[in-house]
This record gives sequence, C-alpha cells and structure tokens, in this order.
Amino acid sequence: MPAPDFVIKLGDKLSALQRTLVDEDGNPVDIGGATVEFHARLMGGTPLIDAAAQNLQSGATTNVGLVQYNWGTVPLESGIWLGEFEVTFISGNKQTFPNSGHMIIRVPEQIA
Repeated sequence: MPAPDFVIKLGDKLSALQRTLVDEDGNPVDIGGATVEFHARLMGGTPLIDAAAQNLQSGATTNVGLVQYNWGTVPLESGIWLGEFEVTFISGNKQTFPNSGHMIIRVPEQIA
C-alpha cells in the first residue's frame, strides 16, 4: 500500500483536506468560477461522502487549482479511504482529480 496522501485521526474534524488540482502533466488547473465536490469511500465499500468542497482559487494567477474539504459532521470510520475531487467548470463539463487513481486517506483510531 502506498503512503497516504492525508491522515486524520478518528473523531478529529479540524484538519481540512487541501490540495492543488493538477493535470496529467502536473500543472495546476484553472478552476476559476467552478464548483467542487469531494467524494470518498472506505476501501472496498460504497461511497459514503458526497459533499461540497471549497474552491480556493482567488484569481487567474493566485491559488490556481486550490481546493479544500472540511470534514464537518460527516461520520468517519477508521481505515483506508479513497477520495477524489469532482470539478464542474462554468461550461458544465466535469473533471475528476486525481486524473488516475484516488487520493489515499488514512483514518487511524484514537488511543482514548
């Protein structure tokens, strides 16, 4: 199993998942005016998170491709999660990031 892209302890909600979305060549994607959703599921499970994410791109040259998902009230279970961001551009076209595979999110249990 590859190293996780993000780790959040079970029960924690403060650490937001923030990523810069890139194309197949590794260049940040201009998502100005686009809407963003975050989707995630436990490995081997069904989708459990389908929620709005934040588009943090603040201009054509600042924070290009930057998105964020705040965990909020979504109940997490411990284990390995697969995640992706889905962007709906102003044109109505959609694209999912990462372009191949998924983000790996590890949710370890707390000791107490």
